[in-house]
Amino acid sequence: MKEIKTLTTESIIKEFFVKHKNFDEEGWSNFWEDYKKSPIANDIKLIIELCVQRIRSACEFYLRYKDKPDLFCEEQFQVNWKYYLKTAGYVIVDEEGKCTDYYNDWLFKKSILKCIKGIKNENFETIEGNLEE
Repeated sequence: MKEIKTLTTESIIKEFFVKHKNFDEEGWSNFWEDYKKSPIANDIKLIIELCVQRIRSACEFYLRYKDKPDLFCEEQFQVNWKYYLKTAGYVIVDEEGKCTDYYNDWLFKKSILKCIKGIKNENFETIEGNLEE
């Protein structure tokens, strides 16, 4: 399992400089004391805060409607769904009633993956093609 990393300004800047600019721990610590006082550090902090806010918003959206297609349809827009006994879960269906996706997977793609869609990552490229604008 991959480690879940925090989205703090210092951790992101540290990872950038250690991995991509070949700083060691001591070099990083000395550099950071001066760098965190610079105007660019404040700009980077604001950018990170905006990213965190968007990710948080997408997560809240997903959690609000997870396993609640009726609430999603009431508050967002109409989707065709039904409860599928074999999987004991909700599915998205097309006009003929054919299952096209599990509801929670579809919702994840519509919320979380759409939020990070601009990130070029081979793990998401095939999923990105399925997202509607």
